[in-house]
Amino acid sequence: MKLGNPDTRRDVLPHITILYFEENLSREKTNKVIQRLNDFQIKQPVTIDTKKITNWEHKVVAIFNTFPIHNVKEEIEKLLSKTEIKFNTEYKKIYGDTIGDHMKLARQIYSGKVKEVINIFQNHLPKKISFERIALVNYETKEKDILWEKRFPKQEKVTS
Repeated sequence: MKLGNPDTRRDVLPHITILYFEENLSREKTNKVIQRLNDFQIKQPVTIDTKKITNWEHKVVAIFNTFPIHNVKEEIEKLLSKTEIKFNTEYKKIYGDTIGDHMKLARQIYSGKVKEVINIFQNHLPKKISFERIALVNYETKEKDILWEKRFPKQEKVTS
């Protein structure tokens, strides 16, 4: 829409990061992580509410009510704490506990166009976001980068 510069990460999967590894993972460490993640039990679908659409410098970001993913995040952290692989600590020191509470919707937006982009997302982004899977993904965050995944149960439709 010519509201910003082309984003070099425009092809990433839409996602919320709930865990940030603070060391490079060797094949051996990656396998340890996957072994622990295989113990993760998905009990119900996850749907979160969009609290607001805002900007962080040249990015437009959706901020979410994280309560529904809190248990998922907590369980994953508990499983991976047994691996002795460092995650989330330094990130939280630098950025605060923002892991899992936001999704970057657009980057590289021109300064004078930020409000317009926010309005577009406020008018078109669903108020509720449902997740179909949880995944371990390499940094590029494309489909080809998925190392492990587990599907959430389908949301049952309510009929009256």
